[in-house]
Formats: sequence, structure tokens, C-alpha cells
Amino acid sequence: MRAALGASRIRLLQQSISESLFLGGIGAVSGCAAAGALLKLIVSVAPDGTPRIQQAHIDARILGFAVAISICCGLLFGLPSAFHRLDIEFLTGWRSVGAPRHWPRHALIVVQIAVSLVLVTGATLLVKTLWNMERTPLGMEGDNVLIARVSLNSQRYPQNSRCAAFFDNLETRLTQAAIPTFALSDSAPPAGAARTHILANIEVESQPRDTQGTGGMVVWRYVTTRYFDVLRIPIRRGRGFSDADREASEDRIVLSEALARRLFPNQDPIGRRMRNAAEGEHWLTVIGVAGDVKNAGFAYPDDPEYYLLRKHVADHISGADNNGRAACSANVIVRLPTSTDLVAAAIRTATASIDPELPVSTDLLRTRIDHLTSRQAFNAALLSAFAAVGVLLAAIGLYAVISFMVVQQTQEIGIRIALGASPSGVVRMTMRYAVKSTSIAILLGIVGSLAAGRLLRSLLFGVSEKDPTMLAVSVTVVLALALVAAWIPSRRASRIDPLVALRCD
Repeated sequence: MRAALGASRIRLLQQSISESLFLGGIGAVSGCAAAGALLKLIVSVAPDGTPRIQQAHIDARILGFAVAISICCGLLFGLPSAFHRLDIEFLTGWRSVGAPRHWPRHALIVVQIAVSLVLVTGATLLVKTLWNMERTPLGMEGDNVLIARVSLNSQRYPQNSRCAAFFDNLETRLTQAAIPTFALSDSAPPAGAARTHILANIEVESQPRDTQGTGGMVVWRYVTTRYFDVLRIPIRRGRGFSDADREASEDRIVLSEALARRLFPNQDPIGRRMRNAAEGEHWLTVIGVAGDVKNAGFAYPDDPEYYLLRKHVADHISGADNNGRAACSANVIVRLPTSTDLVAAAIRTATASIDPELPVSTDLLRTRIDHLTSRQAFNAALLSAFAAVGVLLAAIGLYAVISFMVVQQTQEIGIRIALGASPSGVVRMTMRYAVKSTSIAILLGIVGSLAAGRLLRSLLFGVSEKDPTMLAVSVTVVLALALVAAWIPSRRASRIDPLVALRCD
């Protein structure tokens, strides 16, 4: 009509580009505003230790990129409509039935849906990973457990004997403070810094040593008698430590199930003796086998581990710093019988009664456990948000295309209804395009999801990157949203009044 009234090709081009740039500009301003708000939210919920997260901000380069993309989109999608064939015949109405098919528009919808499926699949895999981690038994009970860290200054406590005396005194004062269930350990789970040595160094009495390779690493720690009771680590065989073991001349040891299987395959380890031959240590008698604990975290196998009884002698409680001086520390692990604040205050009071200048840091074991899954939870939430946006954009695009198609085919639909087409038949006609486009997109999305799953392999736990269930769930979600988005304009098309439709041009 504009061309018939004398508008030139340049004038039509200017109008088309102006409209597209105006819409793109509104989108850029809205997108940048939303990005700023979402960035603040992401920074606030990001787990500790996320690299450079506090430095994340929207700078001039990001704003420039957003503006450039908006301009390019305006030009890219504004130019084609200006170059459509202009025929005065379209004003006569004799070719108004039916609508031309524009494959670029349809191809964009297919790509949108396919990319959305890739994002949804990745999000479902990470959500499943988080689900698996939160339900994986750690081998201990982390609820209602407080951990207090006490570290002695090597300059104030240069001698190991002074370190031993301090912690012996601290244990006595904690007992007097009516804290009934507590234990001391040189390291605290999970993922706490523990002492290690290679498995090949362990020598079992009357059993040849395995000299092939290192055998991997073995974790070990000094603990007091109630360590297993506080953390509720089950004793599978034999028994745990007792107060009588502290007075015994012979040192005793408790193995984890993983270590017992490695050292004593198909044997009963109780009563057997072992030692660290590389260090020339004395023999240790095995008195029990404790359940495995995932001290290294959810995503890692259970390390072989053993426990020694902390007797408060110098060699049992101290390591060494880089200068070779004593570096004494201990974790007070308490099963909370009352509020956290009261127990933490009691530990600080007991510590201050011995040395008022010593700092005491406290933490809940549940917080440490949750920290192990915080990165996976953050990744899952972030990718889920991207997936939701992707699916929403695909649904909006499909809805817009079907709606536009219905408008273009108004007369055709009116004629079909006038000739006896049922509303359900009209719905099937318009939905046919949506089903075809969505089916092609899902096939492409499945291929993309399998390829993208390889990139997520290192982040997954307890689920394969090719998990058919998660892929089926993702396909169902995307397919359902796409069909709902297409059904709304299709339903509207089935209600077109034939008389109005035939008079619309």
C-alpha cells in the first residue's frame, strides 16, 4: 500500500530499519538493566572460592558489545522485509489466500528449540548430580556437630612437650565444662587437611610387602577415644578406642574398611600387626575396622584410612612448619547437646583459661558438608536459569511465528471453516507446522546434548552424560512447552468467524 502511494524503496528501507533498531534498542536497554541486576544476584549467591567472582562487573566493553549486537540484529532482521517483492496485485485480494513460507524464520525457530534442549539437558544433568550428592552417605552424621579449631603459635610453643601439655590440659577442662560428647583430632572431615603416606610403605607382619608401584595414598589421623561416637562412624569389626588404650604400652590402630580390604583381603584383620616401614615406626595392633568416610568429598572414592589414638605425647600431636619448628593444632569436635553458641562459648572459655591470647575458630560440620556441594548447586542453578531463558525464548519465537502465520492465513482459514472444516481440523493444520519444526529441532538438540555432555563430564556425579532418563525428561519439557506455545494461536485460529475473515482484505 505504501509503495502504491508512491513510497520509494529507500523510504521503505529506512522505515523497516528504524522500526527494527527501535525495538533492538529497547531490548538492549532492558537486557543491560536485567543483566546488572542478575549479576549482583549471581555474585551474592556464588560459593566461596569461585575464581574472580567478586571482580565480575559490567564495563564499557560489555555495554558496547550489547549495543553492537542490538544494532546488528536491527540491520540483520530489518533489511529482509524491506526487500520483499512489491506487487500491486496484493491489494486486489485475488492472491490473498495462503501465505508465503519464509525458511529463514522457520530455521531460526528450529535452532532456538535445539539450543534450548541442549541447555535443558545440561541443567537436568547438573540437578541430578546435586541430587545424588545430597543423598550420598558420607559414612558419618554431620548434623548437630560443632568443630572448633585451636592452633598454637610456634613461637610461644616451640617445644612439642609444651604442645602436648596444653592439649592434655584442654581436654581436662572441656570435660569439667560438662561437654559430655567431644573428641580431639589433628584434622577434621570432610576434605580437611590430613596426614598421608603411600600405601606401599605399610608393612604387615608375616606378610610380604607389595613392591609394585606406590599403591596410592593412605590418609591417617590422630584421634581421641570418642571420635567415632561423636561423628557416629560405625565400627564394622572389633572395637574402637577406649581410655585403657591410652595407658597401654602397645599402640593400637583402627582401619577403615577400604584399607582393611587392601591390606587383608579375605582375612580377619583384628589382632594383626602393621607399621609404616619407610619411617621405621614400631608395630601397631589392629583392634577394629571402621566404616568408610568420604573425607575427600562426594565426587571422589573413599581413600584408605587409619586412625591412631591421640595419647598427648609430643609425637602424637605435632607436625612441623617450614622452619622445622613444632606446629601444634587440634580440632575439638563436639556432638551438640544444646545450642551452638553455648558450646562454642564453653570451648573458648576453656581455651582462654589456659592461654587467653589463643584464637578459637568454630564451624558447623553441616556447613562444611554443604560447602562440598555448593559449587555443583551454583552450576546447576546457573545453567537452569540459562535453560529457562532459552526455553522461554524458543516458546516466544514459536508462538510469534504461529500467530503471524495465522494472521497471514486468515482468509484461507475462513474459507476452510466456511467449507465445513471443524475447529479441531484447523488446530491440526496449524499445529502440524509446530510439530514438524519441533521434531527436527529435538533431533538436532539430542545430537547437541550428547556432544555437550562430554564438556560436563568432570562436573557430574552418579549420572552419565548420556543418561537416557535425563535426556527423555529434557525432551519432554521442551516438547511440552513448544506445543503449548503453538497451541494457543492455533486454538485462536479455530475460532475465526468466516464472514469476518472473508471481509478482512
